[in-house]
Amino acid sequence: INILELNDARQTAAAIENLSGALQTIGDLYITSTFMLPPKLGGVLFGLYDKEDNKKYLEIAAVGKINKLLVRYLRSDGKAHAVNLQNPVLAEGRTQSLILRMSGLRRSHINLELYVNCRLVDSAQGLPSFVGLPSKAESVDVRTGQKSYARIQ
Repeated sequence: INILELNDARQTAAAIENLSGALQTIGDLYITSTFMLPPKLGGVLFGLYDKEDNKKYLEIAAVGKINKLLVRYLRSDGKAHAVNLQNPVLAEGRTQSLILRMSGLRRSHINLELYVNCRLVDSAQGLPSFVGLPSKAESVDVRTGQKSYARIQ
């Protein structure tokens, strides 16, 4: 699903519905992005949120000052979980490609692997399971950092 091609609420709801259905059957989820961040800058790259209470289902944010990627997600017990993936030099003023692999989605524990420019830079294993997305796709808001970062560049 190319998030940047979603132009209206109907397309977004259909994409969320497809993703929600796929999360019930797939074992791995890959999130990819190509971007350029000015030095020492960070922010949300991608996020899935509840429209009513702003609950984070999944959020991926770059923390440029200390070179880490923060992944926040909703655990299967309903609590938020945060994982810091270290050493990704993302905010250095040049184009970067990022792949975040979430594996073990149908198991009791998930694993995260972070690739920057096709190189594995960090991973985390044995994390609490991901809750998935609600069945009501219209209640999920998709946000990217595209507009914010485009203004800066």
